[in-house]
Amino acid sequence: MTLGIAIPTYDGHMYNLENLLYQISNSTVIPQQVSVSISSLDYEFEPKKYPFELICSTTSEFKNVSQNCNISASKLSTDIISFFGGDDVPHIKRNEYLVQSFESGCDAVVHNYIINPNKKLTEFNSDIEQLDFYLDYVDTSHNENYHPHSSKEINICYAGGPISVKNEIYQKYKYNEDNSIFKREDAFYNSNLIKNGIKISYIRNPLMIYIH
Repeated sequence: MTLGIAIPTYDGHMYNLENLLYQISNSTVIPQQVSVSISSLDYEFEPKKYPFELICSTTSEFKNVSQNCNISASKLSTDIISFFGGDDVPHIKRNEYLVQSFESGCDAVVHNYIINPNKKLTEFNSDIEQLDFYLDYVDTSHNENYHPHSSKEINICYAGGPISVKNEIYQKYKYNEDNSIFKREDAFYNSNLIKNGIKISYIRNPLMIYIH
């Protein structure tokens, strides 16, 4: 299956963008496409060359997170659309484990993470053992203001923002762009999938460093 990464970001997180793209370039599986939507940018961004097709959508106008998610995802033609925040850092095996998960039959998947902005990439990129994958594990949503959870295990740890979905599912269920769900965009989106019968699989391996 082909993989595309959608990166919603804005001027305030531009300090991390080249580092993020460099990290993706060093992944054990290179995505076919990476689409970046950058809002509130008042200068011309000139990206470097990378081993994937890079699609950049920039505007000086303000866009909320959901708008940037939809702009970046709409440019991808891959089988899998994987969202990733512009201020975080992925493990080099993230793409590999995502593709393996979808080839195991999932429709959507989230993964574990660590919070440590001072962690060295060489240490973070070390072996994280075999894929620890749970099919259709996140299956319950009682309130769209909170991330859905698993009926099989209490308080599983996962990042709600970097969800990955089949392209065909994203085309049917896109991010709600209403400003009334500010800072709840990820929970709202993930809960909407559950409410529409789409269970979310879970990768227990920590596949990103959450910076903020």
